[in-house]
Amino acid sequence: QQLLSEVKAGADAMVSLHKAELTVTLPEPDIEILGNKTALASAIQNLIHNSVQHIGAGAQIEICAQRDTGTDTVRISVSDNGPGVDLSQASKLFEPFYTTKSQGTGLGLAVVNSVAHSHKGRVDVSNNETGGACFSMLLPISSEHSSLQIEEHTSELQSHSDLVCRLLLEKKKNQQKKKKKKYNRHLYSTRMS
Repeated sequence: QQLLSEVKAGADAMVSLHKAELTVTLPEPDIEILGNKTALASAIQNLIHNSVQHIGAGAQIEICAQRDTGTDTVRISVSDNGPGVDLSQASKLFEPFYTTKSQGTGLGLAVVNSVAHSHKGRVDVSNNETGGACFSMLLPISSEHSSLQIEEHTSELQSHSDLVCRLLLEKKKNQQKKKKKKYNRHLYSTRMS
């Protein structure tokens, strides 16, 4: 409950700025997971941000956490009332730099996927029966054995964060090189005129 309450508090300003609505269904009783709370909260907020950006005003977003039936995992889902996802592209959605937005970096869902994997979990995507997309992080419920495994992998979160920063810098350098080449071609064609 604490994680989702913090996520909601952190997302409320963005949601109200875009005239959207965010509801949270908290698990009863509390389900305990072990991990980096900051990374998990950031990943969930990223999913909320994607919904708000994609839908805009009138977005209705729901966060729900519940024990996944028949497993020792919790399903944290972010659902919206948007147009849904082209499921034929689902495998590409989590690749770095893959984006369907003109101003997108293509890193948001890659980071969500990385955070889930670092916590020994995974991310699922589906479309709701009533319309809209649903992204779910499936994470292991806390146990003594899983806590040892999580501790071993939480240091991976920092390396994933470092990787994202390096990828962003690399992408920016490539964009600057392209602009410089385009500028140089323009100068050359201007001088020849």
